[in-house]
Amino acid sequence: MWTLIRREIEDMWVFYLVFLLLWGGAVLLLASAAFRGTEEALRLKEGVVYPYPFLCVGLAVLGVSQMYFDRMRRLSAFLLSRGAVRRQVFAARVAAGLIPNLFFTAGLGTVSMILFRDFAFFNEAFRDDLISNLISGFLAGTACYGIGLAAGWTSSRVFPTLGTLGLVIILLSLLVIKGFDIQVQILFLTATVSSVLLGWEIYRTSSL
Repeated sequence: MWTLIRREIEDMWVFYLVFLLLWGGAVLLLASAAFRGTEEALRLKEGVVYPYPFLCVGLAVLGVSQMYFDRMRRLSAFLLSRGAVRRQVFAARVAAGLIPNLFFTAGLGTVSMILFRDFAFFNEAFRDDLISNLISGFLAGTACYGIGLAAGWTSSRVFPTLGTLGLVIILLSLLVIKGFDIQVQILFLTATVSSVLLGWEIYRTSSL
């Protein structure tokens, strides 16, 4: 399994580099706000969610790219000929897609806690809001990634790109309209499970 995950990461290394640069930019933004004082920090204390729209789009495109290039290059057929089974290949693909989102969220949360811990507004309510925002951002990312997986197994380049971006825009619009409450988190979680299961069913029943 670890070999399959490593192969997925190596094949899509450009995405992971972009995610790392995005995380670095988010950390610099938060650090700049923290070092400029309380007023600026208060204005950007919810800035942990600012990079998530970009992350969500990147994760959606990652999901599409994993499935599309697998189909075009017959990667699964090659891996299955080496003894792997479809379940392992798909599980490794999903794990490779969740890893950057998990590390992005955990890293951003840790940095935020460290940067803002000395400010007066750093209290239990702030920590709860921060954690809620991070959970919403993480679930939005997983939902967008799942949508990309479900849409990517096709020979067309236009449909998965436009269709996925359209759904991603709809999901991200919910964050603007509804905020980061538990209802939005449940919706994102439902979208994640549904899209990943759909992606698995498409992959499982398709000829390689």
